[in-house]
Amino acid sequence: MPHGLGHEGRRLIGARVRALRGDRSQEDLARNAGVSDGTLSAIERGRSDPRLGTLLRLVQALGIGSVEELLGPLPTSRYLADDGHDGPPGT
Repeated sequence: MPHGLGHEGRRLIGARVRALRGDRSQEDLARNAGVSDGTLSAIERGRSDPRLGTLLRLVQALGIGSVEELLGPLPTSRYLADDGHDGPPGT
């Protein structure tokens, strides 16, 4: 099983960070979040799997309430059954 967010997940997080940053410069947000300009640029371009600590610093610097707000809605597991069992059928 692949590790990390995958291309689509990284792209979506990058787009959310850019949108939430608004008119602020990358340099300003990076400085306030305690990350390098290069790290923030890589996140916004979908080229980096940000660590949880980095996401938490971005949440604080962006002035939003939670990592969930930054990430947006989470996808539902394709295995989530009506009975609430989260796993492949038959397990």
